[in-house]
Amino acid sequence: MTQSKRFKAISIIFAAIFLSVSLFAQNENGYVLIQQKCTPCHLKSDIAPYDFSKVDVIQQNAKTILYSIEHNYMPLWFANPTVRHFYGERVLSETEKTIIINWVENLEADAKQPEPYIDSNLEQNVNQDRKSNLSASSANTYNFENLSDKVFINFSELTQTLPSYISGATLSFSDKKIVHHAVVYGLDSASKNYRIAKNAPSSNLQVNGMGDVNLGVYAPGLNYSLLPDGFGYKSSATKGLLIEKHLLKLSDETKITTTANFYYCDNINVREVKSLNLTNLNNNFPIEPNTVKTYHGKAQLQDSISLLAVMPHFHKIAIHFYAFAVSPKSDTIPLLELKKWSFDWQTIYRLNTLLLLPKNTLIYYEVTYDNTAANPANPSNPPEMVWVNKGWSTKNEMMVFGLQYTAYKNGDETQKLNWVDLDANEVIE
Repeated sequence: MTQSKRFKAISIIFAAIFLSVSLFAQNENGYVLIQQKCTPCHLKSDIAPYDFSKVDVIQQNAKTILYSIEHNYMPLWFANPTVRHFYGERVLSETEKTIIINWVENLEADAKQPEPYIDSNLEQNVNQDRKSNLSASSANTYNFENLSDKVFINFSELTQTLPSYISGATLSFSDKKIVHHAVVYGLDSASKNYRIAKNAPSSNLQVNGMGDVNLGVYAPGLNYSLLPDGFGYKSSATKGLLIEKHLLKLSDETKITTTANFYYCDNINVREVKSLNLTNLNNNFPIEPNTVKTYHGKAQLQDSISLLAVMPHFHKIAIHFYAFAVSPKSDTIPLLELKKWSFDWQTIYRLNTLLLLPKNTLIYYEVTYDNTAANPANPSNPPEMVWVNKGWSTKNEMMVFGLQYTAYKNGDETQKLNWVDLDANEVIE
C-alpha cells in the first residue's frame, strides 16, 4: 500500500470514529434537550399530554413530535427572547431542532431508557422531593342559572394557621377544563372578613375587598414554581380561605372539587413579595366586530422595587403584548413582548436576576386585539361586539399586566433567583 493510500485509509477511519462519536453525542443531546425544553410541561401532568421523560412514550409519539418541532408549534414559548430572557425559557435554535429531529427519527422501538437526566447547572430545577406542608380540599355544586360562565366564591377553613410567610400555593381541580381562572385569598382569623365569611352561606359569597392577602393563582397552562429561597408571600396569620373561581358552564349544575396546597418557607428570615396588577377597570374600551385595535396603559411607581416576575392576562382575542419601563433618568428598560397569545397557555414569566425599577419609573404596556373572523381564537363567528374590562364574561376581554416584586435594597441588581419548580404529580390530583 502506497503512503498516500495508507494516509487516505487512516483518514477514513478517523472520520468514521469522529462521525460515530458525533452522532452519539447528538443522540445524547437530543434526549437532554427534550428533558430541558419539553418535560417541564410533558411530565405526568395535565398541563400537556404524554410523559416525555420516558423514551418509549417519545417513540410512540415520534410523528407528532417531529411535526410540531418542524412547524414551530412546539415548544410553546411566546416571549420574545431578544427583548428579555426568562427562567425556564423554552426556545430551540435551528441547531437544537436538528439534533432533536435526528435523535427522534433514529430512535428504535426498543430503545433503552437513559438514566434520569440531572444537571445541577440547569435552570429548570424540578424538585421531586418537595411536598406541600398543608392541603385543603372542598367539593361544591354550582348553579349557573342562565349564564354561560360565572364567578363563584367559596369559604373553607384550614386545620391550622399558616405561618407568617409561605413560598407558594397551588390550586388543582377535579375538572380543570371548566376553570377559566382561580385565586385563593387568605383571611386573617382576627379580621372582619373572616367572621363574615365563616357565618355566610358556603357558596357564592359576597365579601368586601375579598381576602386579606392573595396567596395563589391558577390559569390554564400555568406551571408552578416556588419563590426563591429568602423570599415569601405574607400570609397574615391565615386560618380561613376564600377561593374565587371563574367557571364555564357545562350544565345547569356542576360539581367540582378544589384542592389548595401550601408550601412553607425553609428560611424564617425572608423578604416579602407583593403583587401589583396594572389595569384600568374604571374604563371600558370597545373592540367593534371586524376590527383590530391596540390599547395602551401606563403606571408610575411610587417606590423603588426589585422585580421578580411578570404575568399578563387577557381572554381569547389578544394577539400581541409589549411592556417596557422608562426610568427617571430616561433609560428604557424592556420588560416583555409576547409575539402571540393563547388563553390556554398562560405563563408567569420569572426573571433570572432581580430587576431594579427605580422610584417614579413609568411602566408602559400595550395589547393588540383581533376581533375578526381571521382570528382562529375568536369565540364568536361571525365576530360580535367585545368590551375590554367590562365584566367577567369570556366573550369580553381583559387588559391586566401583573408584577411580582419586593422592596429594593442595595445589591439587588446582581442577585440571582433560584426558582424551584414543583413536581407535576404533587400539584395535580
